[in-house]
Amino acid sequence: MNFLRFNRLYVIESLELDEVKTGTELFQYLQPVIDESEFDLPMGLFNCDGVQGFRDAAGEILAYTLNGHLPWLHIDCHASSDDGLLFANGSELGWIDLCDLLRPINEACRFQLFVVVSTCYGAGLVSGIDTGKGAPCLGLIGPSHEVDPAELLGHFRDFYRTLFATTNITRSIESWKHRKLQQGSMVIVTAEDWWRDLISAYLTDHATPAGMEAIARRQRKVLLAEGISQSIGHLKRKYRSRLPAMIENRFNAYFMTTEVPENATLFAELRNKTISKMQYQLKLR
Repeated sequence: MNFLRFNRLYVIESLELDEVKTGTELFQYLQPVIDESEFDLPMGLFNCDGVQGFRDAAGEILAYTLNGHLPWLHIDCHASSDDGLLFANGSELGWIDLCDLLRPINEACRFQLFVVVSTCYGAGLVSGIDTGKGAPCLGLIGPSHEVDPAELLGHFRDFYRTLFATTNITRSIESWKHRKLQQGSMVIVTAEDWWRDLISAYLTDHATPAGMEAIARRQRKVLLAEGISQSIGHLKRKYRSRLPAMIENRFNAYFMTTEVPENATLFAELRNKTISKMQYQLKLR
């Protein structure tokens, strides 16, 4: 993430009335920290009661981004590994829906969006990612398990204080070396990490002999139901010939190379490694 850039920090908070407003506390803590640093970083705080308020906040941030803001987004609420974000009024936003909300913002800031999900199971965001669609953000930080709000507040005070002093995300993550979550760990992943993991699983299912055999059998079953008879071998060869273009299309969609043409160069090495892996697996037929 050497090319990570941002010039705004937005905190979106949704917590019940009797809870400590950790998002607001972090926002208030960071204001003097920014003033004392050489990092000119305007901030915005959104308090929302439910999912509609969150959608409205995301819409405002998208509008700001289209006007030239490069946002860093910090989300502070509750979440579950299966259901996604949980808001103060009991409404929910699934991980897939959250990815759909983030994707236009990531595109508008030219694939520069970094997201902190300061919630229990915040790393669950990765479960909503689809390589057939644009990546929701360039990078993500979030805990893997249930956490105490005070733990998260301490972690992110250290993290942002170091980030604003050094503008170095690696050193900011190292600020946690003396901290440890009671359960799980803090997960830091990038769009490249997601691509490697997801495309590896995709190629296992689609570019191995067993994978192509299973796909061909499913296709043959569908065709037979339509009164069309084609051999398994023919369907496997047809699918194999189409697979390189399918992988290329997924890469271009995920890294938004049409919308953000510079990504074709930034992620060229990753693309080449993906193609090489696919070609190797196809040779194992």
